[in-house]
Amino acid sequence: MPPDFVKGVFCLKFSKYKTVLQFSEQELIEKHSRFISSSAPVHTQDEALSFLSNVKHKYPDAKHHVYAYCLFKDGRKRFSDDGEPSGTAGKPVLDVIEKNEIYDVIVVVTRYFGGVLLGTGGLVHAYSHSAKLAVEASKIVTMRLCSVAEIACDYGQYQGFERILKENRAVIDAVDFTENVKILFHLALNELENVNRQLMESSGGKVQAIAQREEFLPF
Repeated sequence: MPPDFVKGVFCLKFSKYKTVLQFSEQELIEKHSRFISSSAPVHTQDEALSFLSNVKHKYPDAKHHVYAYCLFKDGRKRFSDDGEPSGTAGKPVLDVIEKNEIYDVIVVVTRYFGGVLLGTGGLVHAYSHSAKLAVEASKIVTMRLCSVAEIACDYGQYQGFERILKENRAVIDAVDFTENVKILFHLALNELENVNRQLMESSGGKVQAIAQREEFLPF
């Protein structure tokens, strides 16, 4: 559990966490059993259960749909063996999630039984390995609490302001070229003050970025 969770309550000072970037699907064959592991970012229990439902719909004839998920804001964790012997399936999948210290993620491992019993150790290994393949393919990223801000400037100021943003490791999300230039960007929460100081120095005190919101974003 993240260090700033206290009795399941999320502390706003917690400024970063790891999650997966994208959906992935991987396949593993173990003694004729087919394991299809699916991983995806989710943010709520409803999203997690909807993803599970979609996997079941995609593979309706599979014998088992084992899953585990972990959410960020409330630290909620759930897993299911879905008919496999207790402790051999859902918990190994959750262990992969916990070992990688990732949140806002669900992993579903769908199994087509191949006619050969794997035994307790074999099941644990297969489900753990399948989950690991899916998580790695989904690409683990760090989400940081960022300031999302906007700069409005003249065309002649644009290149200089762009350089300031890049030097401060800001991520430019969009640039709108109309009567003037509007730059939408995000950067680490504690860096906006420094950027504004440089913008004010560069523009003779006329331009600074306007913060719009704080949001967890890949950074």
